[in-house]
Parts: sequence; structure tokens; C-alpha cells
Amino acid sequence: MDEKTLSFIEKAKSVYGDTYSYNKSIYTGSNIKLTITCKHHGDFEQTPSNHLKYHCSKCSKEAQNKAKLVEASSVYLDKVLAVHDNKYDLSKIIYTGAKNKVTVGCFEHGLFEIRAQHFLAGSGCKQCGKKNARLKTIEAASKAFELKARKVHGDRFDYSKVNYNGTTTKVTITCPDHGDYLQTPRKHLEGSGCHKCAIDNSITRLSTSEFVERAKIVHKNKYDYSKTQFIKSHENLIITCEEHGDFSQNPHNHLGGAGCKLCANKKVSYTTADFIDRAKKRHGSYYLYEKTTYVSSKIKVLITCPMHGTFYQKPVLHLQGYGCNRCAAIKRGKDSSSSTAEFIQYANFIHDFKWNYEKTNYINNHTKVVITCDIHGDFEQTPGSHKAGRGCPKCGITKSTESGKIKYEEFLLRAQDVHGDKYLYDLVEYSAYGEKVSIKCLLHGVFNQSPTSHIRGAGCPTCGLESSREKQRIPHHVILKKANEVHNFKYSYAECSDENSDGKLLVYCPEHGGFEQRIDAHLRGVGCPECTSIKRNIQTDEFISRSLKIHKGRYGYDHVNCNGTDTLLKIECYKHGIFEQVASQHLKGSGCRDCYVDSTKLTLENYLKDCKKIHGDKYGYSKLEYNTIRDKVIITCHTHGDFLQTAHDHKHGGGCPKCAEYFRNLDNKDPDTPCHIYYLQLKTEHLIFYKVGITTKSVEERFYRLKKDNTKILDQLSALTTLDKAIVAEQTILEEFEEYRLLMSDTLVLSGGGTECFADDVLGMHGLELEDYIT
Repeated sequence: MDEKTLSFIEKAKSVYGDTYSYNKSIYTGSNIKLTITCKHHGDFEQTPSNHLKYHCSKCSKEAQNKAKLVEASSVYLDKVLAVHDNKYDLSKIIYTGAKNKVTVGCFEHGLFEIRAQHFLAGSGCKQCGKKNARLKTIEAASKAFELKARKVHGDRFDYSKVNYNGTTTKVTITCPDHGDYLQTPRKHLEGSGCHKCAIDNSITRLSTSEFVERAKIVHKNKYDYSKTQFIKSHENLIITCEEHGDFSQNPHNHLGGAGCKLCANKKVSYTTADFIDRAKKRHGSYYLYEKTTYVSSKIKVLITCPMHGTFYQKPVLHLQGYGCNRCAAIKRGKDSSSSTAEFIQYANFIHDFKWNYEKTNYINNHTKVVITCDIHGDFEQTPGSHKAGRGCPKCGITKSTESGKIKYEEFLLRAQDVHGDKYLYDLVEYSAYGEKVSIKCLLHGVFNQSPTSHIRGAGCPTCGLESSREKQRIPHHVILKKANEVHNFKYSYAECSDENSDGKLLVYCPEHGGFEQRIDAHLRGVGCPECTSIKRNIQTDEFISRSLKIHKGRYGYDHVNCNGTDTLLKIECYKHGIFEQVASQHLKGSGCRDCYVDSTKLTLENYLKDCKKIHGDKYGYSKLEYNTIRDKVIITCHTHGDFLQTAHDHKHGGGCPKCAEYFRNLDNKDPDTPCHIYYLQLKTEHLIFYKVGITTKSVEERFYRLKKDNTKILDQLSALTTLDKAIVAEQTILEEFEEYRLLMSDTLVLSGGGTECFADDVLGMHGLELEDYIT
């Protein structure tokens, strides 16, 4: 190796250390390119003078991309904080594009993934959304129940602990005399109240003789009441058992069927044996009852499942056929806690030992497991899908293609019909299962393609690419004209020719010499990469000088140490303190995030002025609490009451959604037109569902074509009102129970228009009537 080469290598290593290898380098001049080896990207060519200044171009590009990513992430996080404030943990976010997903932490439900653009638009944790919707529904239903209950019972009971979940699900009601008690809403609205009050009222008026008379009827003359003296309904009495003597008991309990405790304890051993005997008749010898002690039909007993161990269950339910919940869950295919062994046991039952489960490790019903097919090898599948009957996907493809496969001779005939003599097929090994075959192009040689694609018109990919390029070719003089316009005659293109079929342009920079660049990139404004690199290597003094001009002295730079536009800097805001920002972003005009948030705020007074310019006195704003333009605020419609809307939307013309729906449906009709609002229970061949709607005809006329749709009305409610009130009532029901909505195509359900339905009986389960919504 000559002295010049050695001298160059010594200088290069003093700059880069062992980053590059120079085994292939031969120095012939400072401006003549030589070969250098990058440990990450392999060989590249560069002039010695440029190499002592600049890295491998691919390394530089990676660094630039990384800086862009850091910059984009910083901007994205700033915007997200302005939308969501501190509601979520953003530490896991890695921004790679608006349509790509980011990982966000919910402080209540943990990590979840969401598209970056959706998160920025205000979407968040789905579980929080469902929970909030459910709570709102329960709260609204509880209030509606309370209003109805007070019409029946007045102000006697306290309903603050009510969580309404249907007419047959018990709720907690507070009696002022006896405290909390459970009762179904249906019973309560029918007039039932506190059962202790009822007993008090009935017992309080009794004399001792009347009490004894009732007790003898309840207990069939079993006890002696010679020592009984009835004084008050809540004071214990002395009652005599013929076998065990005197015992003390509350009058309520005794008339309710309670008796001597010693007699009850004596009966337990016999009752336990009787229960076990009946349970074995029902369940056979599957369950074990060694730990079972029977007390009553409604007090849970301990039963042993041979697969899952002990569990508690009410005797009455066990004798009705109920058993181990986990066994039942496995049968339904929904057990999220079953073991690998249990999953394999159930899978073998479903698939008749068709698959191999040696590599299977069960976690839960939604996490894929590895299953082995004897024909096609390993495949992944969720346990839920596998237990539902799905198996090897390749076996499925094989079955589906068996009926559609064509013979080799037929393939050749159809291929030649489509492509003529353009291709040769002597290398084709046709299997008819969708596997690619080798086809020879007379211009570009062999390529691989599926037979199906080929006979549908696909051909040589290189021919296709050349044809596409030919269509997109731009004349040489047009390229030069546009390039000079974009770059203001900075570059020379003397060696550019019309033969640039690869889409690249040879450009000469007056400072750094020639370089190649894609034509489309150059015409977009991209220029010499070395000039760009120099611009990016901005240092502290230049950064501060440019920043002061851009931001006009709003920030302090005492903590800044800049070493390029991708440097993350500490900048001081004179109002909010130190914040971090990438140098390039600051030079583009970005500044303190808190200042930006402040700038989006208007005073409440100014905001209301802007709204009234748009809406006049149509809305009330007494409940409006204004913070930023992106927050939702409470606005009051004088017709329909309160509604939520973002401050931005309302300021720019948004209004009451119910008013909008009302005027869309009114459609120039008389608002006092008689109109039915109806609520139907419907049944198709596969589904039972519920529908709410309005019609100016009768319900029978509206659905005269149901028989043609194979749909039956099982039950119906209807109320006659006016068109304007019916529209509001229908919209209120649809909005109130939106989480139960079932959107269905009219071709699947009803003729004569689309329909919006519910999966559950939303009115029945909440104890509501149509009249409740007609105001």
C-alpha cells in the first residue's frame, strides 16, 4: 500500500476510528472516488476529501430518518396532550405515522392500541367508553324508576342506592324505619314496599290470642303457647317445644315459619342424606358430596367437581340440573381460565383427535396457540375459533380448491388463449393447488406466477414495469426546464440524456460535484445531499441567532447545546419555564406547548359573544364551563334541554342534534299530524329483536309485507301522538339506548326502508313505557 493511501487511511481513522474498513481503498487523488467499507451497509464510493467530512450516505440517511421520527413524535405528543390532557399514560407511544397504531396506557384498564390519527381526534380507551355509556344508562334508568316510584309511594322511601338494571333485577331501597332492603322494581311499582313494615302493620294490631291462633295455623299445633305473652311486634316471645322445652323467638320470624332451632339442627343429617340421594339421581356419580352439609334449599352447599375441585351452589339450583360453572364454560367454549389440558380435552372431543397439541400452551380464549396438522405442519389459531370447529387453514384451502382446480392441459390452452406466443411453458410443474409455476418470458427470462393469476391476464412483471415507465417518461427538455425553475439554476445537467430509463438524473453541484438523484425527488425540491447535510450540522451560535429572529426574544437559550438540527434541546420559556424541543422544530416556529394551549383559550365572555353572533338567543349557556376550544360543553336547547357539544363545533354553527333530527324528519309536514310511535318484538328464522319507529299510518299498514319477509310480530306497543312529539320520542329512545343498537340491512329484516333495532328489550328491562317519552 503506497504512502498516500496510508496517509489518507490514518487521517480517516483519526476522524472515524474503526467505523469503516479501508482494505479496498486505493488513493489516486483527493477528488477521485475510492472504495470504502461500512460495517453496517457494505462497500460504497466516496472522494477522500468528502469522506473526511461526511459519513456513509446510508448511515447519514438513517440518522436523518431517526431525527425526523423523534421530531414527529415530539409534535404528535404535544398535540395529544392538548386533546387528552393527563388522562392517559403516553410513555409507550412511538409515533410512526398517522395511520399506524400507537400503544397508550389507560390508568384504569391498562395498555391498548389505537390508530395515531384516531387518538389525536379524541378517541380513547374503549373499555372506559363502554363503562361510561353503561353508567349513564343505569343512571338515567334509575332516575326514571325513582320518578315512577315516587308517584306510587310518595316520599316514604330513599332511592339513592338504586342501580337499575331491569324490572326483575332487585335494587336496594332504603326504608326510614328498617333501613335497606332488596326488592324488584316491578314489585315496587306495583305497590309493594318494605316487607318488615308490612309485617309490623299486620302484627302490631294483633292480640295474644290472635297471634297464637295464626302461629298454630303456620306450625300445625306443634308448639305450646301457654307462656306466650304478645306485647310488641319486635319483642321476643317465649314458646315451648314439646321435645326441647322453652325457646325465645321474634314474632315476625315465628309467623314466617321459623321454629325450634334444636329441631332444625336435628333434621340436618337426614336432610343432607336426602339431598345427596336426589342430587345423584339428577347428576349420576359425576360429583362428590363428602363436604356437603344441607341446611336449606337456598343456603349454598359445598360440592366437589372431579375436574375443577370444590364449588358452592344453592341446593335448589343443583337439583334443577345446574353444576360446575367451569365445566359449563368449557362446553360453551368461553372458559378464559381453563388449563391447557382442559382445552386439549375439549378440542379432541370437537375434532375427534384429528390434530396434534404437543406444542399447545393455552393462555386464554383469545390468544393464539400452536396446533399441528399431520399434513401441513404447525398453524396458529385462537382457542375460541378452534373450539368452534375451525381447523388447519391449508386443509380448508385444499378442500375449497378441489372443486375448482383445472388440469395441466386446460391451463396451457387457456394461457395461450390469453397471452398467445409471448411465453414458454416447458418449465411448468402444475399441481393445481394454487402453487406458483415457472414461466419463461422471451424478453426477460423465467418468472414465477400462480396459474390463476396468469390465465386472468397477469404476465412478466419486468415487461409490466417497463410498460409503466414508458407511459410515465418525461421528455428531456421538460425535465431540465422544471429542474431549473425549482432550483433556480443552481445545478448543471450537461450530461443528462434521454436514455435515463431508470428514472434517475445525473446532477452536478458547483460545490460538491456530481450526484445521482431520482427525477421525481429532484423536481420536488430535493437537492445535493452534502449541501443538505451541511445545513443540518447547525451549531449553537447559529441556532441561537436564527431562533432569536424567528421567535423575537420570547425564549432563553442559556441551556442550549446544539450539535445539528436533530438535537433535543432545553429551551426556557419566560412564562412557563424550561421545556424540551428538537432544534429543527424550533427553527420552524414551534415553541412552548403550554403557551400554545393558552393561545387556544378564549375568555368565557368572548366565547359567548362569538356563539351568540352565530345562534342568537336560541340556546342557554348557564351550565357552560369553558376551558379550551376542544372541550365538550353543556348547552341548553330551549326545546329539548341539555346536550353536549365541543366548544369549537358550537362556535362554528353546530347546534342541538334533536332539533336537527326533528327538521330532517318533519320535511314540510304539519307537526300536528296524528302519528303512531310503536315498539315491536320481531322474530325471523334466526333472530329475535326489537324495533322502535313512527308512522302516520297504522302499525298493521306500515308492516303489511312482513309475511314476505318471513318476519313475525311477537308483541307490540303503540301510542298515538302528534308527528313532532313522535319524532322527538323516537330519537330520544335511540340515543338513550345506543349501546344496545342492532343495525341491520333491510334486505335481511324488513321491506320498505332501512331499520334501526335493538338486540334486547330495552324498554322492558328498564321498566319503561312509550308514554314516558311523549312530552
